[in-house]
Parts: sequence; structure tokens; C-alpha cells
Amino acid sequence: GNRLARSMIAEYTGGSSRSGWTSKEEKAVERLAISLRLRSLVIKRDDGNGIDLDNMKALTSVFNNLFKKDKKFPLDLDSVPPEDLKKASFLQDEEDSDEEEVEVVLEEGGTRVPTMAPPPPTSSAAALKNRPSTPDETPAEPARKPAAVTTPKKGKRKVVVTIDKIGLKDYLAYQDPFVTAYIVSGGKIIDGTQDCAISPKRDDYHIHFGDTITLKQPYESILPGAAVFFEFKHFKKDKQKLSTKCWAFLEREDLSEGQHVLELYKKPADLKRKKLNLHTVKPLYLHVNIEFKTE
Repeated sequence: GNRLARSMIAEYTGGSSRSGWTSKEEKAVERLAISLRLRSLVIKRDDGNGIDLDNMKALTSVFNNLFKKDKKFPLDLDSVPPEDLKKASFLQDEEDSDEEEVEVVLEEGGTRVPTMAPPPPTSSAAALKNRPSTPDETPAEPARKPAAVTTPKKGKRKVVVTIDKIGLKDYLAYQDPFVTAYIVSGGKIIDGTQDCAISPKRDDYHIHFGDTITLKQPYESILPGAAVFFEFKHFKKDKQKLSTKCWAFLEREDLSEGQHVLELYKKPADLKRKKLNLHTVKPLYLHVNIEFKTE
């Protein structure tokens, strides 16, 4: 938490201790420290908006490989609100910071929870589509059990996506078509991919799916600047493999309830959304419906 961030900041600004660091390593340490402080701000506000535990798990590979090899930073800090970045930046004087000390400990039973000292009293699809999962970490034994302050799960909104249909001029040419959805933040796929069901329904230049998936991250855990990606895939019988034909995306800032009509782009999917080439100039799109459900 905040204590670890301060330790990293001390190392970063220590001069001699980082004399052998590369510029990328220095930048990674800076971003890690800022991410930890941003997480502390979320815990302090207790509003569930911003970096959560799922986002912090994405930083594990950065910690593990920091001085072994260059690793793309998985969180998009450029999209964090400027006022939060200012509070989290180590360039701000410690005396000016109003953050409370926050650390991460383990509750009895091995559940990892964010904690802080008690505050003063107040008034108030088939085998080819299977993906491996990441094993859970084994927590260490806690030294003590302070009062826990957690961001409540209740009230977070699940993002339910219905893949309605996709428009393609050669809509009859695809075998076993389906759509893969996933969240991208900082140019990296977060929490794996999800596939809708294969569909045989076709008419009037459209393949109809009508299948619903629930994203693995609740709406409040999807960082500003992130996006939900959709890839249209099909099976190539001659090559015995799955192939992506085109893709689309819905930015987090546009992620709202209701119908969305998304432009289709030529493959491969660009996770940074820098090179966007339309798949067709015809009025053919991916149609999805978004619904929020409170947990």
C-alpha cells in the first residue's frame, strides 16, 4: 500500500541505489509507486472507483520481472483523473499529502483485504476456445489482525453484454462463427477472454448471435482509458484452426446501458487502438447491448 509506495519512492530518489537502472526500469518503479498510491486513495475514499484488487493483480508480473526484462506496464495511468494522479505522484511533498497510512494484511481464513488503523469516532465454444486460468497466490501468515476496511462488493455493477448480430458482405462464407470479448487496459488484455456461442442464424448480410456474456470485471473496476474488445472469429476447415476476420471495440467512457453499433476494423486487433483501418465502407457493423446488474 502507501508504505510500500514510499519505500519504492525512497529507492527511486536515492540516486546511488538506482545508478545501474535503465530508463525503462526507472519508469516502471515510478508507475508502480503511483499505482500503489492510487489504490490507497480508493481505499481511503471507500467508493470503489479507480484501481481495485483485480487491477493490482495485473501488476504481479511487473514486480516479478522488474529487473529481469522490460515488461509492458499493464495499467493505463494516463487515463486516471488528473487530481488523483497529482495526489499519487511522488513529486508532491510528503508534508502536503493528506493520505492516511494504508497497508494490506490478511484476515483470518487467508482472505487478502485492505486495512488501516481504526479511525477516531465519527457521527457517521469448444476445446480451441478454452483458456488456462492463473493459479491463486498462497498468502503469508498474518502477524496481527487490525480492523479491516474493505471496498464493499455490494453495489458494484456487473457488465452484461449481449452480442446481437454482426454485418458482413460475405456472411454466408463462415463456418462456426462466434465473437470473443475481452477488456484491454494499458495495451494489455485483463482477466482473459470470453466467447459467445457459435451461431448458425444468418439473413440479410447479418449473422445473428443473441448470446449474452458477463464481463469478469465489474464496471467500477474497469479503468478510464480501457476498452472492451470484440473479435469476430470463425473456423477454417482447410487449415484446421480458428481465425479472426475483423474486430471492434467499445471504450470505457462510452460503456453505458443500451444498444451500441460498433464499427468493424481490419485484423489484427490493435490493443493500443492506434492503427484503425475500416473492414468495410458498407453500412455493416457489430451490434451489442449493454446492461448493468448490481451484485
